Amino acid sequence: MILIHTSVPRTASTWLEGLFSELADDLVLFKPSRGLKVYQDFLVAGGLPDWHLFVGIFLPWEKLELAACAFPYRILHVKRDPRDILVSWYYSLKHSHSMQSKFYSNVRQKLCTLPEDEGMAYLLDQFSDIVQRLTSYCGKTDDDHCQTVDFTELTKDPAKVLGAFFRNAGFAVKDQHIEAISARHSFSKLAEGRLEGQEDVTHHMRKGIAGDWKSKFTPHLRSTFKARFGQDLIRLGYETGDDW
Repeated sequence: MILIHTSVPRTASTWLEGLFSELADDLVLFKPSRGLKVYQDFLVAGGLPDWHLFVGIFLPWEKLELAACAFPYRILHVKRDPRDILVSWYYSLKHSHSMQSKFYSNVRQKLCTLPEDEGMAYLLDQFSDIVQRLTSYCGKTDDDHCQTVDFTELTKDPAKVLGAFFRNAGFAVKDQHIEAISARHSFSKLAEGRLEGQEDVTHHMRKGIAGDWKSKFTPHLRSTFKARFGQDLIRLGYETGDDW
């Protein structure tokens, strides 16, 4: 069985990786280094190997190349309200994200010259790819061997979400065991004692809550986002119309 966690940036993937690392050890699953390169190297080398858990695969559905899998697989896709992703991404790029390339360094320099709402609006030009990755999983169900969960659902009850994921893949794991692991990776511990909702814009674990966009979006940013991604919000299930 091949297990694959897919998502986009700012969807609790670092936190989830910690949980997955412990669970992989317990279930005798091999978890390669996180990220696209290892996943794509396996594809090039002949396909995804059995009994592997791939974490943090930020690819749209069609680029997972699942048709080439020689073994059964299960996907856990974590989605999040794109408005919250934008806010979280903004603070990460401006303050806490490691500058791994000249592109990110240039983005940070630009964001530091702009007011918050203009900085978030500036990021919208690079945001389409993130939204496209999210919408590529719309309509994927258990028939596609895919379990899609919302960020809020995952962080509120990881034992329920991960328990279902592993059990549906044929692994025996108890909710109590996942709860114990989750407690060791709580927001408070990872955020150096802060509780969820207490903000530190310089920390990778900035705030840890959903719906924060409502306090950050100005009327102008709201209308700009709506014009560009309003239909995607409806498709993803975060809105039913354009009156938000």
